[in-house]
Amino acid sequence: MSAIQKIAVSGKTENVMNLMREFAALKNGIGVIYQGGRGPDGREAIYRIEFKPGPADGRPEPLIEEFVLAPEEKLACGFLSWPNGYRWGTLSPGSEILAYALILDAVGDKSAALRHRLQFAKRFVFTWGTHWAIHAHQVRNWIEQKEFYINGGAHGN
Repeated sequence: MSAIQKIAVSGKTENVMNLMREFAALKNGIGVIYQGGRGPDGREAIYRIEFKPGPADGRPEPLIEEFVLAPEEKLACGFLSWPNGYRWGTLSPGSEILAYALILDAVGDKSAALRHRLQFAKRFVFTWGTHWAIHAHQVRNWIEQKEFYINGGAHGN
């Protein structure tokens, strides 16, 4: 099954073309996209799709995996007892957990993920509908901008 077929299975077929446009926007076809969807039965799935150069011709090859936050990271963001997992389209502990997980994966900085999870959830996660996608570079750029202002307009190390 191709990457596009897997994405189409996880969401509505009409979203595939939008996702293809998102994929094309990745510089050199390399990078990470997070994609989530809620099916008609209410079942939700989030995938981390990483594009790496192919072995022979350098064409990007996708690695698709379910996006899951480790229990110790769920504890670190203070929501270990939240039973409902990730949520989007609503402001809830589930949307904060998703925001934390996305920031942590894209940036690799636990303190930044903790510091910005609520604001990221309000700015992005809360606004997402049934199906969504965001590039890791969008997450990084947003965090870099926030950190720039926190540091008084000067980048730290």
